[in-house]
Amino acid sequence: FLGTAESPRAFVELQRLLRFQAEEPESASAHAAVATWYRDQGNPTLAMQTLDLIDHQSSADSDTFYLATWISVLLDSGEFDAALKVMHSWPNPREGYEYWKWSGIVESEVVRNDEAAVEAFLKAASVWPGHSDASLQHRLTNCLIRLDRSDQADLHRQDAKRVDSLMELDLHADLRRQLTDLRAADQLKKVASFYTELGREWEAGEWARIVVDQSHRLVSN
Repeated sequence: FLGTAESPRAFVELQRLLRFQAEEPESASAHAAVATWYRDQGNPTLAMQTLDLIDHQSSADSDTFYLATWISVLLDSGEFDAALKVMHSWPNPREGYEYWKWSGIVESEVVRNDEAAVEAFLKAASVWPGHSDASLQHRLTNCLIRLDRSDQADLHRQDAKRVDSLMELDLHADLRRQLTDLRAADQLKKVASFYTELGREWEAGEWARIVVDQSHRLVSN
């Protein structure tokens, strides 16, 4: 049965994740995906039980998605020292979006070192998909405010608002309507513009190429 806060779509998603987990019982990522679902539904207890189904010392110790999920669940459960310990166990190379994002969160929420958190969040924002992560920009803004760096905080607050505005459901519904006719160049320009604003240069370029192709076809006809 569905919980009061669970939608049919969410339940279907859980069933799909559970099938993947059953088919890949040794996959740390499969367990982490199910745990993420429970965490996002506000149930860190079930999330932790799911993570504990796999040996933390097996494939999990090198799976960065699993480690990031583990840290997030520990933080949600108030187990800050344990989260710090997992962060310190992160394998080499210590780089990339997930590492720098969670390093920043741990520095901010556990160590209480806003300077180190800002440095980590800036590195996370410099690599995909950091520039399109509004929550990352909000966290960075809060750290900068506590450091009395208000000008920088304002800039990142605007970045967060920009990304938030691109996540509006009405906007996404409109974009889906634009995709109903891939021959309509004017409609597809909106899709290309959306990806440009989101900072997804490859996707924006591909849609822009389709717009040009369709425009040429219209002229030739």
